[in-house]
Amino acid sequence: MKKRYVIITPVKNEERYVEYTIQSIIKQTVLPAQWIIVDDNSSDTTFSIVKRYAKKYPWITAVSYKKSIARQSGGGVIRAFYYGFQNFLKIEDWHYVVKLDGDISIDSKEYFEGIFKMFRDNPKLGIAGGICYFIVDGKKVLEEHPFWHVRGPTKIYRRKCFEDIGGLVPALGWDGIDEYTAMAKGWATKSFKEYLIHHLEPTGSKKEEGGSIDRFRRQAIASYNTGLWTIYVLFQFLHLCSKKPYVIGAIYFIFAYLINYIKNEPVMVDRATKNFIRKMNKGRLLVILGIGNDINGEVWL
Repeated sequence: MKKRYVIITPVKNEERYVEYTIQSIIKQTVLPAQWIIVDDNSSDTTFSIVKRYAKKYPWITAVSYKKSIARQSGGGVIRAFYYGFQNFLKIEDWHYVVKLDGDISIDSKEYFEGIFKMFRDNPKLGIAGGICYFIVDGKKVLEEHPFWHVRGPTKIYRRKCFEDIGGLVPALGWDGIDEYTAMAKGWATKSFKEYLIHHLEPTGSKKEEGGSIDRFRRQAIASYNTGLWTIYVLFQFLHLCSKKPYVIGAIYFIFAYLINYIKNEPVMVDRATKNFIRKMNKGRLLVILGIGNDINGEVWL
């Protein structure tokens, strides 16, 4: 039986990029049963572009979401996702749901066909996607992260896994919480390097999201929300000291984390998942320190 998939794409002020995303999808060898593109109160021509394609392709649904004003890279994006998912999804017998950003371009027209084969080959694969890259000085630079992490701009969920983890959390860190929760429940998650996605605009660079310096604050809140082990967060801080803008960004990060820690803000995972995360964090630190086995694949902070 042919497996059907649906895509939900929240967009805001993506007039420069959204057409690249749309062209990437309509060229796929396996098309979605439905693609819901949710315009998150754009102030540019994004929604007009989306509506033009929706008139041409009946499986594209253009939706205007007026409840959101300020764009947020965490909760706001997921609320827009669910606005489309809960109110406009017409397909009931879907097998996979894709959360896809509107500022990407997929290299291969066999992207979904290939990744769905990975799902068929591994019944425990719950979340998957390709690897995002940027163009720097004319060269492709892959985003660095552990192989089990699937970047937020391109997430493909097996339906049973999506339902098992309770869907997506509308908060910063959602794109790590989903994977940790899935792994804690016995699912596998993986990014496949053979399938590349050009991320046309770097994460956190948009003005509506606070710009590049504010990404350190958002990263800190995401780390807290995810329930990362505190000692592991300190290693994140040390790692950020070596990244531009060097110490400034790292201080911004640790200050934001400590505010949440001191206020004892609630984390967004249950106790079992939190324990799993901390065990995983400890294992990764041992590998980084050269005294452990790399059981989780490539170790990147």
